[in-house]
Amino acid sequence: MSDLHLLPVLAENAGALELLAQLHRQAFESQGEAPWPATEFRQLVVSPGVVAIVASDGGAPVAFALWRSVLDEAELITIGTVPAARNRGYARGLLGQIIDRLRAQGCAEFFLEVRADNLGAIKLYQGLGFKEIGKRRRYYQTQSGNLVDALCLKLFVNNPTAPK
Repeated sequence: MSDLHLLPVLAENAGALELLAQLHRQAFESQGEAPWPATEFRQLVVSPGVVAIVASDGGAPVAFALWRSVLDEAELITIGTVPAARNRGYARGLLGQIIDRLRAQGCAEFFLEVRADNLGAIKLYQGLGFKEIGKRRRYYQTQSGNLVDALCLKLFVNNPTAPK
């Protein structure tokens, strides 16, 4: 992995919002997910506690993550890697950065939801110590109209067995 950098999460930063929308589209459109427009990212980044992080390879953005933290809990809003850069450790690196930041701010729990058919992501999350705590039946709707279950996962951020 080349580098990670934090994006300013200001609603006025149209370039950053467009970049997040572009990365989201590239990461999820091939999986049948509807891309989020820059306006949706704008609505997210004006919310308290929301942070965006982007991974680059040779200066070219290849992965991103957005999360929200409130008090001692955090939630992964979205994370994705462009298809050409998958399986190179970018998502793991992003999650490691997020977990380090959450640990430093005293966060206790980190939650996320993942499509039940996204086996690569599930394996990644389990490898980082996330545990399944529930399921939302028929939660995600693909562009073709199919409904897919969501698995709800949780990581105890300060668990001694959690990756550092």
